[in-house]
Amino acid sequence: MVKPAILLSLIIWSSLLAEAGMIQGITLENFTGLPLARARLTLERLEGDRLKPVATVTAARDGRFAFGPLEEGYYQLSAVRPGFAQGRYGQRRNGGPGSAVFVSREGVQFVELRLKRLGLVTGRTLDENLVGLPGVPVFAYTTGVPMRIVASATSDDLGVYRITGLPFGKFLIRTGSAQMDDSFNLLPTYHPFSSTLLRDARSVVVELDGETPNVNVQPIAGSLASLAVAVTGCLGVAQVTLSSDTGRKQVTAPCNLEAVVFHALAPGEYEILAEGEADRQKLAAFTFLQLDASRREIGLALRPLVDFRVRLADGAGPAIENAGVIVRRRDLAGEGPDVAVTSDRVALTPGFWQITARPPAGSYLADVKVDAGGYRRTRRDPNPEWFEFWLDSPIQANVSLSSQPAQLSGHVSAGGKGAIFAPVYLVPTTAQARRRMNGPRVTRTDVSGNYRFDGLAPGTYLVLSSLDVTEISEEALAEGAQTIKIGEGRSGTQDLVLYQLP
Repeated sequence: MVKPAILLSLIIWSSLLAEAGMIQGITLENFTGLPLARARLTLERLEGDRLKPVATVTAARDGRFAFGPLEEGYYQLSAVRPGFAQGRYGQRRNGGPGSAVFVSREGVQFVELRLKRLGLVTGRTLDENLVGLPGVPVFAYTTGVPMRIVASATSDDLGVYRITGLPFGKFLIRTGSAQMDDSFNLLPTYHPFSSTLLRDARSVVVELDGETPNVNVQPIAGSLASLAVAVTGCLGVAQVTLSSDTGRKQVTAPCNLEAVVFHALAPGEYEILAEGEADRQKLAAFTFLQLDASRREIGLALRPLVDFRVRLADGAGPAIENAGVIVRRRDLAGEGPDVAVTSDRVALTPGFWQITARPPAGSYLADVKVDAGGYRRTRRDPNPEWFEFWLDSPIQANVSLSSQPAQLSGHVSAGGKGAIFAPVYLVPTTAQARRRMNGPRVTRTDVSGNYRFDGLAPGTYLVLSSLDVTEISEEALAEGAQTIKIGEGRSGTQDLVLYQLP
């Protein structure tokens, strides 16, 4: 016999279910249509133009899943599983955004999510007679500068390699340096023209659920270098990071003892950062060098970290801990993690750094000026979305925030109705606005099809709403986007029609 309290709970629960909706569905492997077990599904609710996490579930062995009970409203559903690209409900293109699913108070929505396998690149590493070369490392890089390693593989006994787990997009393929024997070494070489120069490289396109075959490379034979690094001035051990455009190598070196040696290095430009401690104080040293095909020995004497001060130009603005100032280190292999600046002074390692600010509501980043003092180095390829500086002695960054940000709002329509949960992209077109904004912005329309961007720097922008965008850049938005110029403290309006690629 059911106890009265339990019976009452069941009655209340049943009444709640009767007044709440559900999402049920199944995850499938896109290529075969077979059920995809153990996919991880995430449900988010649209509130205004924001998404609020609701729940995460794991698909059963037959691929089925369910969410409920749910309040009436619009939701976004996405799914992931190792080896597959993230899938979103309503996704039109690989890597593109999804659309919303509506759940009524007493309705049950059934959805089907098809996940596509990550792409792969295959090919062979070949010698001068087109015979396969075994044991050659092969890397897939992003096409931007500086390049970043996305995935890698090593050629087998026939010279065949398979780079798996690649997202949709374009990649550069290059072999790494390799010491084959005492008299035969290989230099890093790009596909397809067997050149060591980046300007001769050509990208390959990787599709999901597909293979990009015959990406063959003939590595160029040449002399490799070695680099011996001796670290002094610390206690115990130091961490030595060697970076180049092919990535980073990290080793642990004993302080004040024998040098640590990096072998089989291709001739080219390198940066070295050594970090250690003494008397509970963090120490570091940095240098860069051009290696030729020989052995090179250098010594690094560790010193205390460099004092970096941050000053807000407008004393009436937010406190430094609320100003959203961020710095990050950059070496030849790319950018490091973001570091929030929460006081007016921070100790940093020497080298190249980037700085920006993501200020609170009601203000925008007007400018950053770094008082370098003395010799200042710059990079050949500065990041267009950050302010960059060289750090080897105490300096100060003056961050200016403006309390007169611009706004942009509008309505997105599709088929004569408001486009619900449609992505809206905003890209600054001038270098100054791009740095002030720290790059493009993305928002979503609300349940009426309205959108709004706040905290904008004055400037000229491209604005576009589409479900077909897979890359947010000025080039990607050039077709179909509207151009709008907004002055400081002004409010702009731009209505849009949801754009679809032909």
